[in-house]
Amino acid sequence: MIQRSVYNIASCLPGKILWVSCLVVTFFLIQACDKDDIVVNPFDNIVSTQDTVRFDLTDPDPNTIAGIFINIFHPTCGNVGCHDGTFEPDFRTLESSYNTLVYQEPIKNDGNYTYRVHPGDAEMSIIMARLHGTVDPPMPIQIEPDSDWAVNRLEYIENIRTWIEAGAPDIMGNTPPADARSQPKLMGVFAVQNDVVLDRKNNSGTILLESDTLEVKLYFAFKHDDMSARDFEYNKISFSEGYNQFEDAEKWELTVDQSAVFERGMFGEFVPFYHSVVLDPRDLFNGSDQLFFRTFVKDQFNPLTEIPTDDGIYAIKEYMSFSRGD
Repeated sequence: MIQRSVYNIASCLPGKILWVSCLVVTFFLIQACDKDDIVVNPFDNIVSTQDTVRFDLTDPDPNTIAGIFINIFHPTCGNVGCHDGTFEPDFRTLESSYNTLVYQEPIKNDGNYTYRVHPGDAEMSIIMARLHGTVDPPMPIQIEPDSDWAVNRLEYIENIRTWIEAGAPDIMGNTPPADARSQPKLMGVFAVQNDVVLDRKNNSGTILLESDTLEVKLYFAFKHDDMSARDFEYNKISFSEGYNQFEDAEKWELTVDQSAVFERGMFGEFVPFYHSVVLDPRDLFNGSDQLFFRTFVKDQFNPLTEIPTDDGIYAIKEYMSFSRGD
C-alpha cells in the first residue's frame, strides 16, 4: 500500500520536486503505520518517593553467599577485564554472582562438570576445580593490589566449599530446587504512613516507626523468572518479636493488586510492587521495640517459599523489621 501511494503521487509531480516529495510522503506513511506499535515503558516518568536504597552488608557470615561476595568475589574477582560483567560469572553484584553461579553451565570445561556451582556437591562444582587449579585456567587469574586473597586463600576456598555443601542457599536462606526451577525472590520492601515512605536505620536496616503510629502500609516486590508475582497461588505474612520465632506465628493475608506500584528495590533499581498489607502496629507489638516479619508465597512449580528462612542472613531479617522510637 505504501509503495502504490508513493508511485501515484510521484507520477503527478515534475522533475526535481518528485524525489523530495516521495521521501516526505514515504516518511509520514511509515510513521503512521508504526505509531500504534509503540510499547510504553512502565519505568518511564517514575518519580521515586524514597532515596536510592543501599542494601549494606556488615560482617556477614563468611560461609554464606553474602560473606563470599563481600570477602572474595567483589574485591578479588569482579575486577576490570575479569568478572566485571564482560562475561559470566558476573561478580559485579551479590544477585548477579548468585544467579550466574548456581546451576549454571560453565563455558570452559574439561567435560567432568555440569555446573559452576552444584548445590550440595562441592566436588562436582567447577568453581572448586578452578580454584584448586585442576581445571585450566586456575582462578583467580588477576588479583587486585588491595585483595587479601594471597593471605586468606585457604580460608576463602573453605568458605566457598562450606556454602556449596550446605546447598548453596541464597541470602534469604532458601536452597535452589534440584530441577533448577526458578523460585520467588524478594526484590524489595518499603513502608508508607500518610503517603510518606518511612525511613530505615542506616539506609537498609529496620524500618523506623514513631511510637504513636496508628496505621502503616507495607509493600513487597517479588521476582519470578517464569510467571508474574501477581499470579502466586499463596500470599501470606507473619510477625514476630523474635527474628527466628515464626513457627507458631499467625499468618495474615497479603493483598495482591493487578497494577503495580513502582519503587526502588533493595539494590536501588525500580521494581514493581504488587503485594501489600495494611496494619496497626499497636496490634502487633507486645513489649518489644522491634518487630520482625516474614512472607510466605507459592508459585505453581515449587513448594511454599519462606522469605527469609531461619538460615537467611541477619541483614535480611533486620531489613524485614520495624523498630519503634519515641
